[in-house]
Amino acid sequence: MNDQREHSCCFLCSGDIMESPGLLELMRAQTEGAVRDGYTRFYNGFDRGLDLTYAAIVLMLRANHPDIRLVSVLAHEEQAARWSFSDHDLCYALLEQCDEEVMLQARYSHGCYLRRDRYMAERSSLVLSVYAAQPSDIMRSLNYARETGARVLCVDPIKLAAYEL
Repeated sequence: MNDQREHSCCFLCSGDIMESPGLLELMRAQTEGAVRDGYTRFYNGFDRGLDLTYAAIVLMLRANHPDIRLVSVLAHEEQAARWSFSDHDLCYALLEQCDEEVMLQARYSHGCYLRRDRYMAERSSLVLSVYAAQPSDIMRSLNYARETGARVLCVDPIKLAAYEL
């Protein structure tokens, strides 16, 4: 495993999970644990919902850990174009604070979000996720991450419990 991947982490989440105070605390604890374990590079797909929450958590932690780097990995250029104004504004406010931005393609195409997830998983030795253990597109991405040798740590948003996949 190369040195950059060894210290890199990514977030793979379903965008349709509602936040709650308990869930946010588990997400924060998960991310703080990664920082304590020496992870300094965090890949984020900047999808609406929990991806943006994870990005905000990383930026908050970066205030006390200046070696942390946040890398946005956008599936396509117009990823946030049809979002609500508040989601769009939050996304771009967070993007402005990223250390690096990766744009995988100019336009949407079938499978572009799966390609984004694979890009991040291939560059990470740790994957953090909010996942309710149900068949979904995110399940395929998490299984792929495991196939690449990444450790996958999840938070169940219903049980509010952390587990390793």
